[in-house]
Amino acid sequence: MLEQAHKDKDARAGHFSRKEFIRTSGILAGYLLTQPVLSALGAPGKAGFSREWPLKIEGDELIIPVGNYPSEHHTFRVSKAGRLKIKPATIHQAVDETLFLSADKPSGYWVGTPLKASRYDQLGVYCSLIEDSIVMYDAPGKKGRLLQKGDDYLVAAPFSLVGLGTNTNLTPSTPVYASYSYYLQRIDSVVLNKEGEASLIEGNPSLVCPEIPALPTGTVRFCNIYRPILADSLKAEHLFPLLASDSHVKTQSTNGHLSKTIEKLKNGKPVTIVAWGDSITAGSDVQKGEAWPALFIATLKKAYPAAKINYVNRSIGGTRTMQWLHDGDYPGLPKLPSDVCSFKLVTKEKPDLVVMEFTNDTVEDPKIYPEHYNMIKAELDKLGAELIIITPGRFAIKSYDENLAEMKQPEQRPYVKFVTDFAARNNYAIADAATRWAHFSKEGLPYIAILINAYNHPNAYGHGIFVEELMKCFGKKYVYEKAYVPVPKPISTGKYMIGAFMCPLWNKDEMQPDMWNPVRKYPEREPILGHYYEGNPEVTDWEIKYALEHGISFFNVCWYRKKGNAGKPVEELFGHWTRSLLKSRYADMFKYCILYVDEGSVMDGIASEDDFLNNLVPYWINNNFKRANYLKIDGKPVFTIYRPEKFIQDLGGVEKARIAIDKMRQACVDAGFPGLVIMGEYHHALDKAQPMYKALGLDAAVSYHWPSFTEKMPATAPADTSIIRMQADCWPELQKVTGLPAIPTVSVGWDSAPWGGMFYKGNWRLTPAYYKELLQKAKKYIDSQPASLLSNWLMLDNWNEYAEGHHIFPTKKDGFAYLDMVRAVFSKTYPFPKNIVPDQIGLGPYENSK
Repeated sequence: MLEQAHKDKDARAGHFSRKEFIRTSGILAGYLLTQPVLSALGAPGKAGFSREWPLKIEGDELIIPVGNYPSEHHTFRVSKAGRLKIKPATIHQAVDETLFLSADKPSGYWVGTPLKASRYDQLGVYCSLIEDSIVMYDAPGKKGRLLQKGDDYLVAAPFSLVGLGTNTNLTPSTPVYASYSYYLQRIDSVVLNKEGEASLIEGNPSLVCPEIPALPTGTVRFCNIYRPILADSLKAEHLFPLLASDSHVKTQSTNGHLSKTIEKLKNGKPVTIVAWGDSITAGSDVQKGEAWPALFIATLKKAYPAAKINYVNRSIGGTRTMQWLHDGDYPGLPKLPSDVCSFKLVTKEKPDLVVMEFTNDTVEDPKIYPEHYNMIKAELDKLGAELIIITPGRFAIKSYDENLAEMKQPEQRPYVKFVTDFAARNNYAIADAATRWAHFSKEGLPYIAILINAYNHPNAYGHGIFVEELMKCFGKKYVYEKAYVPVPKPISTGKYMIGAFMCPLWNKDEMQPDMWNPVRKYPEREPILGHYYEGNPEVTDWEIKYALEHGISFFNVCWYRKKGNAGKPVEELFGHWTRSLLKSRYADMFKYCILYVDEGSVMDGIASEDDFLNNLVPYWINNNFKRANYLKIDGKPVFTIYRPEKFIQDLGGVEKARIAIDKMRQACVDAGFPGLVIMGEYHHALDKAQPMYKALGLDAAVSYHWPSFTEKMPATAPADTSIIRMQADCWPELQKVTGLPAIPTVSVGWDSAPWGGMFYKGNWRLTPAYYKELLQKAKKYIDSQPASLLSNWLMLDNWNEYAEGHHIFPTKKDGFAYLDMVRAVFSKTYPFPKNIVPDQIGLGPYENSK
């Protein structure tokens, strides 16, 4: 029956456009639901837009007249009429995605080969893919043969699936390279300043769960604007004015029905609690510890310190109560083995309390509710068990327009009314999450923004709402606060300005599927965050915390240009870290600057002066230099060129390169900066002069690494402290050979074995004690230098070069040993902040987690 339903749906979908298809199909716990099921959720009504707020829409502009705007918690005063242009839904591009086309005809949710960028985990986000944009070649870089849609490949756009065509010589083992465009969601915010003037803060686009943008200092949030997938125009349904706050919602969660359970919790008697439900109870798509059952039990233990709780989770994704009550075999639903799906598995635990959540029951015929819920009552009565029923959150299973209209409707689903009445008649407790979800729109939140799979699974915040309502059943107040990286506690280093070189290689979607693979063979190099995904803003905040709490105030971040991009509008390679910094919570506490790198066959350099001045320089100015947290000296952005000889070669010689640098400085002045500070990087032989550095008009010299590539290092690296002496000798000599002020660099080691030994010369690594000795020498050297623009600077090599063995980021082997040496030598702050790791506060793991 299920297979036939899929076949029927696919046949119909073949005649519909993307927008028409989405109006007649939906998703719930892995099964397609057609229009008759949707009617069980209540017919969508007219969008609930506040009559008291005279907001107007003209084309793509939001008009905000002068006046008072009342809400349940605040009256907003707009003193100056606003006209804000609202951008459509964000469109991103995927380029040269490597695929192997399935021989199966693409259909449904997962039959076929999934495109990667436009899908969340194993599910395609509904109609994210722009079907007409997809092109495929049999070679990367849009070279080779252009593949033909139909003959070579097929596309099932609603869920971003592709497969082999009907007339092709390609096979499932033939790589193809797909480029396409896809929609992302976004939430923008209209904010008011203290003078009552409105401005727009654009949110960060995301495939799922777009976040509401942070408030600028001195503003209040006035209205959120949701830009769903397919939102090419601005509609009233997209506007979510802040009509109320979460503190003003009144739910029907009931206290006073759990006396036996509460008594045992208070008195430290054993209590068995069974969480029973569907995929939401199973914790689908959220991290361990974020799902409501685990969070609920942890919260109970805090509320009742003496409690002895035996917690059992009985849940299966996609199930409904009737399947459990009929031992997994209920007409019209997939048959499941009775040893995994049976209410007997719940009752055999002899629970004191059952907490049930069956969002899937909302789509059933209300006529069958009494029979099955009375069966539950009969079994629990035999045990004397108490019961909490969680009223469900909502889904996004219709068209985007219908979903938006429904978001602003009061709760009116038959299931919610039935279980509320059923609980009242039988002295059971209700945890009324449904009313909270219905209230989200008044709080300025489109609830689809907390559906982590874009359909029916809540994110951690949605699970937290369940727990807020559950705790009301115990007469306790709980406010969900997602665990997050604790606020950094920066330490002072006095006059010393300490930075670290940073190499942003550690993600899984740039040059190869997993950049960590070469490092995994060396477990002693594994960071304390695990083999993390570097584009995750939460990971970035851990990095900021660890740096600031050990005296490091900025990173000099390697910046790369994609191969094949020279002469074209700029595309970054490994730009994920600076992008994640835009979403980082603590970005305003930390500085960064960029180190332009053009080395090796995997990246591109500069095609011409025109390319440099009209592509690269404007890109750096607009996307980096203008950021508030970009490192500047007296207002001048700091910029470093790695090994300037390649820069000189690209621009046609020293003189032409110098002219280009002068023009770059002028471009910065034209952009409003007082100038530009440019450093040249050098880490090779120190036995002869390097006049090019001064000839280019650079301001200073710095080294990425000492002393492995100088004449000072023997073929076999010494194991004693002589490497400390070698590095100290390099500091003044860099100044001599370049003729420029030189910043000292301290290096912790070198061993590039994970890269295959390339650039290999005598692997070595200082012990933490030797590293401290080196830092002390650097401090004395800095103190001996005459005062100048950069004379108090020190660079650390390197924050995260795990594959080359010169990293100081905490590892599972050495912990914080190397960072602790930095603050031991330079800190003016005592006592030191305590070093903590994610799992101590329930965060992580970050293994390739975006």
